[in-house]
Amino acid sequence: GEGIWFFEGQVYLCSTSGGPIGKGQIFRLIDGDEPSFELVVAATDASVLDNPDNITVAPWGEVFMVEDGDGEQYIRWIDAEGQVQDFARNALSGSEMAGVCFSPDGQAMFVNIQVDGLTLVITGPFPMVDEGTTGDETTGDETTSGDETTSGGETSSGDETTSGNETTSGDSSGDESTSGVGSDGTDTDESDGDTGDGAGIDGEDGCNCSTDESATGTAAAAAVAVAIGAKLLLGPAGE
Repeated sequence: GEGIWFFEGQVYLCSTSGGPIGKGQIFRLIDGDEPSFELVVAATDASVLDNPDNITVAPWGEVFMVEDGDGEQYIRWIDAEGQVQDFARNALSGSEMAGVCFSPDGQAMFVNIQVDGLTLVITGPFPMVDEGTTGDETTGDETTSGDETTSGGETSSGDETTSGNETTSGDSSGDESTSGVGSDGTDTDESDGDTGDGAGIDGEDGCNCSTDESATGTAAAAAVAVAIGAKLLLGPAGE
């Protein structure tokens, strides 16, 4: 096995040469009260899946893999029915692709062509995702730095006085910070929490990417930018 990815409490693993024909398997480990380890897909035909190597999960939940097989090198994905589909093919060389991953907003896929030393960005079209939530959701920290203080003691008449002031300010991102005024008249420290970037599914239409072998242009990609040069390196599947 080589590729591993964590998404929403689940760990996806590539067994690159596993399976009945030695062409690869994808497993999923789910932790919880009753942990499970299950087979997601297994290669039964090298033309469908050929030694999946690196793996990632898109922000909307679909699994993408890059291969290190014997023939043409593909990026493939698993659809909602659990079927392996072609996404893109390395039309430049026979080198494997590696390091596949998505931007936090899900609108760009990054992948390397190993031997050629190139990094590509594929800009979809991909499903739109809502900002503010991802598979690995983080939230801003709420900090409180102001304390109520009592600066007065009992007066000669036996009354107790209190002079501490407490103020609270929050920003539009939902982070809340609190600053207080101490008994010496100075402001206490104020801190802002950071919110995590990310997204949740906007729909259940999958990646909306064509895998039709007759499609023109780059497979499932509206634009491919290359780190070196201006060639389009990913050709349509099966070309």
